[in-house]
Amino acid sequence: MKKINKLTLENFKFFNGTQEFNFEGKNVLIYGENGSGKSSIYWALYTFFQSSLKEDNQIKKYFDTSSKENLTNRFIREDESSSIEIELIDDDENIDTPMIISKTIFDTNNSENTQIQEAMKASDFINFKLLSRLYDFKNPEEIDLFVMFEKEVLNYLFIDDLNLSNLWKELKIGLIPKPKMTDPLYGEFQDKIKLFNDYFERLIPILLRDTNNFLKNDFNENMEISIQYRKATYNAFLPNSTTKRDSKTIAPIMQLTVKLLNEDIENDIVEKPHTFLNEAKLTAISLSLRFSILKNRLVSDLKVLVLDDLLISLDMSYRIEVINILEKHFSNFQLIIMTHDKGFYQLLKRKITTQDWNVYELYNQNDKQCVKEAKSSFEKAKRLFEDRDYEATAHYLRKEVEEILKHYLDPNLKYINKEFVNLESLINRVKNEIQLDYIKSFDKLFRDRNMDIVTAKKIRNFENDSNIDPIIKQQLFQARGDLFNLFIKYAEYKNSEVQIFEELKNIKDRVLNPSSHYSEAPIFRKEIHDAIDLVDRLRGFLNNKTSSNTISQQNNNCTESIEIDESIMSENTNVLMIDFTEDILDKIIEIQNTIDLNNFLKQNFLMNIQIFTLEQFSEIVDKLTTNNRDSNFDNESGEILKDIFKLKEWDSEHKKVWCRLINNINIDDTIKEWFENRNTYNTNSNFYNNEEPCDFLNVPNIDINNEDIPF
Repeated sequence: MKKINKLTLENFKFFNGTQEFNFEGKNVLIYGENGSGKSSIYWALYTFFQSSLKEDNQIKKYFDTSSKENLTNRFIREDESSSIEIELIDDDENIDTPMIISKTIFDTNNSENTQIQEAMKASDFINFKLLSRLYDFKNPEEIDLFVMFEKEVLNYLFIDDLNLSNLWKELKIGLIPKPKMTDPLYGEFQDKIKLFNDYFERLIPILLRDTNNFLKNDFNENMEISIQYRKATYNAFLPNSTTKRDSKTIAPIMQLTVKLLNEDIENDIVEKPHTFLNEAKLTAISLSLRFSILKNRLVSDLKVLVLDDLLISLDMSYRIEVINILEKHFSNFQLIIMTHDKGFYQLLKRKITTQDWNVYELYNQNDKQCVKEAKSSFEKAKRLFEDRDYEATAHYLRKEVEEILKHYLDPNLKYINKEFVNLESLINRVKNEIQLDYIKSFDKLFRDRNMDIVTAKKIRNFENDSNIDPIIKQQLFQARGDLFNLFIKYAEYKNSEVQIFEELKNIKDRVLNPSSHYSEAPIFRKEIHDAIDLVDRLRGFLNNKTSSNTISQQNNNCTESIEIDESIMSENTNVLMIDFTEDILDKIIEIQNTIDLNNFLKQNFLMNIQIFTLEQFSEIVDKLTTNNRDSNFDNESGEILKDIFKLKEWDSEHKKVWCRLINNINIDDTIKEWFENRNTYNTNSNFYNNEEPCDFLNVPNIDINNEDIPF
């Protein structure tokens, strides 16, 4: 099998100059804000693969600045070139000679190297428009799937080397001028119409089988689809006539209907699914159809599946389910997933492993692309360790440990990220579940053999017992062997692997916690080095392992269920807005100067101040006032802090945190007085009486009754 090793874009669409993307034969996840160049990568890949079906002059126009259809960067000069280059790599890490398409080079459509032509027959490019196709029909209309096929699918279907999109474009026009019916040209055209119809009549039963399997087994939908195919025709008789003909091509119709597999429903056939089914069910049908088409594509050494914001309209758990389906059924494809949804990107990034995926982040700064290859928390920690930034190293090590443990407990990340779980709880939870798995294995060893406790006890000495049935003896013999193997595995776990969790608890208190919470305790290089080794051992131990216990949410009744769902929705909304560690704490660590600080205050702190808990707010202030970051504050910073303060009402506990911040940063006294007027700071604290500027906030509230007033 082959995969894309490197994609190089030169002055193509958004990308000015040359930009390389090292895919390294892995799956690829790309996050990009709108206008950052994400879709340019999609169109570069699409254009490159589609070019294998085109003539040289059809490819040339995409790179010719004088053509209205050119895809060159808008800032390109006349003397500059534009191109797309792809380099392939095989399973043995042999790298092919790069293939290029440009104004003068057309490597994809020649007869000497047909790799891309073959790959085009087996690959697919799907964007968000796919899911809207079933919603485009008006209420009185039936769903005609051929409309979707013509726009989204025909390009990827072939009869041998004949592309169905090109064939249909020819058939759709008809014969102009129309020849006589006795003309050989007329007969050849009707043969092509028959070829087109025959293909669909063979394809549809296969699609129905696989689509309904996807609906039932992967999407857990209690329904199945049917497709009624009405053939394409050319020069057919007009309605109610046996002499007059229409002299044109009439497109086929693929009418979609749905059968609801529910015994309680009498009228189980839905003739117009878009008027009855909800968005989730229509989406399941769309994706199942497209996946079944992909499943039955031709075989190729190179198979690429590119998704551009395909799942943007779905809720988060549904998106993860679709990714699971892709990994299950299309593991032999190179997946390239693009999204502008930060929440989905962060969730998927936690789910995947860097061994199988490369991750990129794209940003637009002053109309110039910024490409960042996203690293895992562990990779960031190792790099920062080399830079001797031990606080930041410990921070990312903690983050890596949390991600590893959460992934073990909930590999699909449905529930674990909707609850706050401290690190020690995560460590204990994983350790206990692994221990429980061994107990379950022991119980299963005897239960699967239907062996009662009396018989099981004979496992110690049964060979010479003539009262035991030979069949039972054979079961005991096998059980003893399995028990021995289980004991060896458990002994290895107890003697080595279980120590990982004990050591994790030790470094949690000594190394990881001080980096995430305010502490003056120094962190030493040797401790950090040992922590890196330990986290690497944890990665190796839990790699490809998942909990056998299913995490789920328990609801007692309908009323409570609604309340819980609303609570989760509210909390999940905040989670999708920001990732506290990545979007807040990580950004603070990256602050190097006053400009960085003020950008953080405006873009991260101010925009999200409404959702921070007191604990999070305190943690932000601790980090902003340590490691010399407090020296980056200036009067502009103070003005931004005033804007932040105005955004909500603050209780006394929050004001204590505010006071600690104001007291430790370098801002003008007039700004401090502004905060003092809002009962958040005390500029007149008495140094000689050991009075601190925030002590006044610690005075307890005194309830005074009217009777206590002497006048």
